[in-house]
Amino acid sequence: MEVEYIGQSAEYVGGYGGAESVESAARVCTQTNSAGKAVEFVKGLLRRGHMSPLEFGYADMLIECDRGIQQELTRHRHFSFNVESTRYCDYRKKPLRFVTKPPKGMDVPPACVSMLEAHCDRCAREYAALIELGAPRDYARKALPLATASKMRMAGNLRTWLEMLPKRLSPTAHAEAREMAGMMLGKLMSHFAGIFDDADGE
Repeated sequence: MEVEYIGQSAEYVGGYGGAESVESAARVCTQTNSAGKAVEFVKGLLRRGHMSPLEFGYADMLIECDRGIQQELTRHRHFSFNVESTRYCDYRKKPLRFVTKPPKGMDVPPACVSMLEAHCDRCAREYAALIELGAPRDYARKALPLATASKMRMAGNLRTWLEMLPKRLSPTAHAEAREMAGMMLGKLMSHFAGIFDDADGE
């Protein structure tokens, strides 16, 4: 069985509703015309806590993380999620991936990484052996550790992103959750000018 050891990743899949769309939605409330400065207008909305116009924008991400970080992210229930299924995926036909690369800011000795990867390698062999002995995949998956990589689509309106990111970027958040949130914030900032400039809470 082929095994790969990786770090986390985040990709922007698509979305709609940048500053112009948010401004347009907000101006329905005041029945005023755009002054052509959508980014400044939206920043004013954010300063005043007027968040509902942000619900007229939407962003969709494809992320890959371990099962532990996936569980933390899916606690944000206003998002839509589609998660890689260990029940239906046949990991004998594709590489079984494990997230073992420590995130920035987490001091993990190289010997610990090697030990974790050796454990994951044993788990992969046991997973394959269970299937060879006749176990269905949705039983054999019990042998897979929390480090098992999982791809997941995560999508929501811009308000949900703005409310989630500061929580996961907090110094008290899990280091891997902070790393993932930082990746997602970078993608959102590059696609939604001005909206996420202060999402890190700094």
